[in-house]
Amino acid sequence: MGCGASKPAEAPLPPAPSPAARAAAPAPAAPAPVAAAPAPAPAPTPAPAPAPAPEPAKAPSPPPAEPKKEDTHAGDGHEHHHDTADGHAHHHPAAPKALKKNVVIFEVAGGSDKGPDGFRKDTLPIVDSLRKRDWKAEVIFYTHEKKDAIYKHVLETADAYVHRINPGNLKNEAPYFDMLRDLSKNGVVSLPHPDAMLRYGAKDALSKLKGTKYALDDTQAYYTVAEFKALFPKMLALGERVLKQNRGSTGEGIWRVQCAEPCTAEVVPLSTKVKCTEAKDNHVEEHTLEEFMTFCEQYIEGENGMLIDQRFLPRIMEGEVRVLLINKTPVSVVHKKPAEGGDAFSATLFSGAKYRYDPPWKWDSLVQPFLRELPNINKKLGGFPSMPLIWTADFILGDKCPKTGNDTYVLGEINCSCIGFTSQLELSELVADEIVAMTVEQKVLKKKAVIFEVAGGSDKGPDGFRKDTLPLCDALTELLDWEAEVIFYNHDVKDKVFQHVLDTADVFVHRMNPGNLADEGKYFGMLTDLMKHGVVGLPDPDAMMKYGAKDALTKLAGKTKYALPDTKTYYTTEAFKAEFPKVLATGERVLKQNRGSTGGGIWRVVLEEPCTGDCVPLGAKIKCTEAVDNHVEHHTLGEFMTFCEQYIVGENGMLVDQAFLPRIMEGEVRVLMVNRTPVNVVHKKPADGADAFSATL
Repeated sequence: MGCGASKPAEAPLPPAPSPAARAAAPAPAAPAPVAAAPAPAPAPTPAPAPAPAPEPAKAPSPPPAEPKKEDTHAGDGHEHHHDTADGHAHHHPAAPKALKKNVVIFEVAGGSDKGPDGFRKDTLPIVDSLRKRDWKAEVIFYTHEKKDAIYKHVLETADAYVHRINPGNLKNEAPYFDMLRDLSKNGVVSLPHPDAMLRYGAKDALSKLKGTKYALDDTQAYYTVAEFKALFPKMLALGERVLKQNRGSTGEGIWRVQCAEPCTAEVVPLSTKVKCTEAKDNHVEEHTLEEFMTFCEQYIEGENGMLIDQRFLPRIMEGEVRVLLINKTPVSVVHKKPAEGGDAFSATLFSGAKYRYDPPWKWDSLVQPFLRELPNINKKLGGFPSMPLIWTADFILGDKCPKTGNDTYVLGEINCSCIGFTSQLELSELVADEIVAMTVEQKVLKKKAVIFEVAGGSDKGPDGFRKDTLPLCDALTELLDWEAEVIFYNHDVKDKVFQHVLDTADVFVHRMNPGNLADEGKYFGMLTDLMKHGVVGLPDPDAMMKYGAKDALTKLAGKTKYALPDTKTYYTTEAFKAEFPKVLATGERVLKQNRGSTGGGIWRVVLEEPCTGDCVPLGAKIKCTEAVDNHVEHHTLGEFMTFCEQYIVGENGMLVDQAFLPRIMEGEVRVLMVNRTPVNVVHKKPADGADAFSATL
């Protein structure tokens, strides 16, 4: 969508003109919001921190039917949608503005991953770490019977959920995953999203990542028995293969397959003897190819059944490398060397592999390129809002690079279902940091920004918009798939604009030149109220005032190396009359009004004759040069100070008094920033001439 100019309308929200129409649109004649293009997400506010953690129960039990708010270890929920009196099924709001600062951690009762208190051993450390950050964490032991009650409870009380249920501990995951999807659709942040768990954790990720540097181009995924029967004998003819089932763990159902005798045919006959080694314990079996393939059909049938067929990489004997990540931060690397033996290739502890734990920096040649590839990997696996919260990526050494001789790495598996860190419980601090940051960043948005302009002013183009507004709208639309709406504000529609922005937008962007709007106080008051109700301000009106006000130069004096210690600010004419004659006696000064632009009201003041006293007499002759055009005026000090009183009276009136810096003649340096990113620097050299000091064009 493009941006269009608005026309006068009774309602504050006329329909947006088409992109084709906008070039010819007349300059906006009345203040009315204009629908337009999508825009980028507001910078997340600093992550709040966690709150009181639950006291661990002696043994977990399913949540009670009616959870109380103070019960921090259980909760329940309701039907995911409800029918209202009008007969329509209504979804819960998808974009709550205020954070509840509460996270639900899902577990399931029982299982070998639990400690004596019934919790996973790494759950309560996460709870405690969230509490340190002033966030609450609630552990809920999920059951299908309480699904609806749990859903309602989480939707009403939590900002995010964290999945901590080991695969296999919950029979029939489908209803649970459906509940997680519904929570995600209705604004609860998913850590991780159930579809991300399935996409990242499924073995066919290795096939979907073909085209990246970490996937082999001849990797196949078999979703049907027919595909498997048709293709696998051909792939085996190319050389030794590894078949991986989608379900299971610790190497179960992962088979190294090689012909017992060399085969030169393009398709290996079904009667051919094959040697099969299972990664679970490196045991070897011999079968005909047909027998083995018939056995493997069990891996394809059923929910999420599939087989992945990957070329065998002989350098697995040198070890598999597992990188543990928390979101995008690598925290440890495990080098897993298979046991010695002819066909041994398993890197599981159960099979006798030896583990060595390293810090990530020792594997920079693997880790850093992989981190750079994460956006592409995420895109190929579904384009989720973030990487999984806690996950691992396993790599096998590939062929040496023929040009450099450096190692290459092939991705063997990703796991994000429920990665434990019981041997590194100190990681709970980083996990808590990421839970908070990811929750704040991912809180479901309307994906809409409002850009405030005001009709008229010298900053407008022929179409009535600022010349940089429509490019911003287009960038928001094209790059981030956001909607952007330009609203030409005036005080007459303030209340309607407020309600409209509150109802429809995540963020407002202020794009009004100072002085184009009379009585900015009402407008700034509306912006402040919008922020109180959860709309992100870019910038915050108070930040505009504090950063943009000339007295920032005084407030920074003595606190940074970039402010002169003798800088003064005069908020009253009395203070100006009392102080300025004394300060001028110390040397040449520059007075700057708070309002105005392009150098208007910025005066270089110098005595015509030297003054030896501590206070310049009001009758002393002074030479005054205004930065707007470097014109020079001559006055008595009293006359000039009377003239300058206009800069002090009125809203936000003040005068800032600063020592004149003669090296301004060498040029002023302006750094343009977008948030904290410097994007260009302008060196502005004043015109030649004795009194010229202005750096304006």
